[in-house]
Amino acid sequence: MNSKKFLTKHVTHRSVALSCLVALLHFGATPAALASSEDNLTRAVDSSLETIIKTAEGDTFATLGVKVFGSAAMGRLLAEYNELAFSTEFEAGQEVIVPTHIDPKNNYATVAFVKGATTLHVGGSDQTTRSLSSGDQIYTSDVIVTGDSGFVSTVLSNGTVVNVQPGSRVTLEELACLRSDSDCTFSMNSERGSLSSDVRKRDGQGNRFLIKTPYASAAVRGTVFDFDADDRTMRVGVTEGAVSLVAGTADLSLPTGYGSLTDADKGLGDAIELLGSPDFMPVPPRVSEQDRIAWNDVKGADSYLMSVTSDAGGNQEIYRETLDDTVHKLRTIDKGPAYLNVRGLDGNQLKGFASVVEMNIVSVDPDLPLPTLSLEKEGDEIYVSLLDSKSEQAHELQFSEHEDFSSLVSVDIPHNGGAIRHIEADRPYFVRGRVIGDQASVGQYGPVMEIQASDK
Repeated sequence: MNSKKFLTKHVTHRSVALSCLVALLHFGATPAALASSEDNLTRAVDSSLETIIKTAEGDTFATLGVKVFGSAAMGRLLAEYNELAFSTEFEAGQEVIVPTHIDPKNNYATVAFVKGATTLHVGGSDQTTRSLSSGDQIYTSDVIVTGDSGFVSTVLSNGTVVNVQPGSRVTLEELACLRSDSDCTFSMNSERGSLSSDVRKRDGQGNRFLIKTPYASAAVRGTVFDFDADDRTMRVGVTEGAVSLVAGTADLSLPTGYGSLTDADKGLGDAIELLGSPDFMPVPPRVSEQDRIAWNDVKGADSYLMSVTSDAGGNQEIYRETLDDTVHKLRTIDKGPAYLNVRGLDGNQLKGFASVVEMNIVSVDPDLPLPTLSLEKEGDEIYVSLLDSKSEQAHELQFSEHEDFSSLVSVDIPHNGGAIRHIEADRPYFVRGRVIGDQASVGQYGPVMEIQASDK
């Protein structure tokens, strides 16, 4: 840096990245530029809101961000506050104005869960990047990028959860959510991708939650909602609470159960009623990669968005798929409790209300014997028992009207027992069984027995 003297600039409107300084502007203070060690500042510093630090030889805004705030990313905010380039290099003894009303060391979002390819661009830099891990802290100006299978769940200090779905790039533009703040203020900019959120609120504290694209924005007031955007279209659906959309001079309020599309050229679309939630078919007491989970078709659904998570809230995603059918064959996943979340997608690709079912995931032990079933039929009743059982362990029998067992009734029996089932005589019926190894494993299904429909 050649010049040791900088003129103060009087600024009344700041960029979006400095929106967290709104409180300061409301008090009437005006950010200033640097002054050298040989000159006094051209205005008085408000000691209740600002302080002055002196630089060391070779300091940059990145090093000052670490020294003052504990994060190099905050150096970008500091540079904008002083209206200098982030790349500025300092000589010893120069003065930098620091806003003291901001507490970035405590104002951060915490990564609660991460899966797949995820990258954090520190302070928005393409040179300073790292992979994300649970427990990491996300600060103002940081950018989260998720790959095609990436997923990041973040939590604010008031309990608000923001999930960044696969294929997304979002910037944390503003965060001021300490208990001492009058409002919990949170703002993100999404270049592309999907977000889902459950916005919480502290007693006595307001919420200012905003998601922006280059052509529209969504303001949230305590709600559960979905957000999807690319360079042409923004989709927002509200499943609890309300969201206000703004595009240019137009605005639209979305209540619970409605969504809308915003086109970059055409502007805001109309409010569209969201699809209802699907109803699940009965789920086996043990679910493995052998099994299928099915649900009833939702009227108006073009396809279905399905995700498997390790928590009921959907914040710890294992995998997701978009399906044209109403049946899903489970992938091989870790044993233990898991949850299947399904929602319909309409012709506008707006997400409907979700249904969630808990599953007990077990492994398949190929060494367990295959059961052979014996069947006796009398009228509309059948009795199924085990024939020449090679295992003294309990067995699971499944009865279904569908050959793929997408809908079924499951019954556990001892190795020397059986089960009676009433059936409709005018349709075929199917039965199969497997050994229950322990609480976390099962054998493979034995041969399927088909009961032919009566000719009456």
